[in-house]
Amino acid sequence: WRYKRREAAGEAAAAAGGQGEKASMPFSVEGKHLALLVKGTFDNTTAEDVEKYVQKDFESTWGGVEGIAKKLKVKADTGVSSKDVEERRSVFGENKVEEEPQESLLSLMWGAL
Repeated sequence: WRYKRREAAGEAAAAAGGQGEKASMPFSVEGKHLALLVKGTFDNTTAEDVEKYVQKDFESTWGGVEGIAKKLKVKADTGVSSKDVEERRSVFGENKVEEEPQESLLSLMWGAL
């Protein structure tokens, strides 16, 4: 478990550090990098794990809230203006977390036998 958690947090940090974005992109971070950051947080379900594996990378790699706000060209205290929402949606996609497929009840019961 912990290896996978550290790995996900490390992937997000590596993605943030390897800024190979296209010159035409208006932001200095890609949606896939943000998705890895969110995934690392979801994979580390306890506050201790988030602090240990995710927060440290978030601060050092992304520059914390101020750093990521700068990369996303947004003010942390006011958020995104309504006129910028469509542009951001076209760059980053919908603001949602993909659900992982759930194991069926029959499969869970079979595994318990």
